[in-house]
Amino acid sequence: MISDYLKKYSYYYLSKYSVTKKKFENILKRKISKDFFQKKISSEKKTQYLTEVPKAIEYFNKYGCFNELNLLEVKLRNLLSKGYPLKKIKYILTNDLFNEDILEKKMNELKKDENLDYQLMEKYLLKLLKKKNDYKNLITKKEFEKILSKFVNEGFNYNKSISFLKENLMFYDYP
Repeated sequence: MISDYLKKYSYYYLSKYSVTKKKFENILKRKISKDFFQKKISSEKKTQYLTEVPKAIEYFNKYGCFNELNLLEVKLRNLLSKGYPLKKIKYILTNDLFNEDILEKKMNELKKDENLDYQLMEKYLLKLLKKKNDYKNLITKKEFEKILSKFVNEGFNYNKSISFLKENLMFYDYP
């Protein structure tokens, strides 16, 4: 049996957010610890609630709250639409505590697409130069280096970034 304390918080949290089982488990444990440190619950209640966490996860899993495959698909689509590089996408999804096997399978599928890096770089460039209406404007060597460093810091390959930027930007002088 799950206590009302865990049920209420779980309903509240799951109505707002979609999470994986592992992440939800961490969130519940963090909530219990936080309430204990704020002296909202006693140490006996804390240990009771911590032992109920697996039961709560099982209870909500039975009702289909943790469909990791669909959640992964939605998150992947969202991250790809933002133009994040594959390195950063994998980092974000790993932090969301997705199942490693499912995550590796999806990442390998993405790596098979040879044009994906180019498309992601194009989206990221458009996002970077959003302030300028036409990204075909002439830019200086200093602006080029600034854009290149942003690409590399974001996680794109250095050599691919240089060739992509040289193809898509017009310069006063090439570096």
